[in-house]
Amino acid sequence: MIASSVILQNTVDMMRILQKLASDGWQFTDDDVSFLSPYLTSNVKRFGEFNLSLKRPPEPWIKDSIFQQAAGSIRGHLTAV
Repeated sequence: MIASSVILQNTVDMMRILQKLASDGWQFTDDDVSFLSPYLTSNVKRFGEFNLSLKRPPEPWIKDSIFQQAAGSIRGHLTAV
C-alpha cells in the first residue's frame, strides 16, 4: 500500500511538472514523456538490505517443532506444484 501511495504521489508530481513546463513554453512529445516512470527503481532498496552470515549458528526457534511443521508443510506444497 505504501509503494502504491508513493507511485500515485510521483504520478501527480510528474503531471504537475509537465503541465508547468508546457505552460512555460517547453515542447515535448509523447515519446519524450514515455521515458518517465512514477515507479523509480534506481537507488531504491524496496525490500531493505539483508546481510547473510552463513557462519553464524541458526536461531534457536528454527528447531522448534511448530516451525518445522510449517516449513515441512510449505515444502510439501512447493514440490506438489
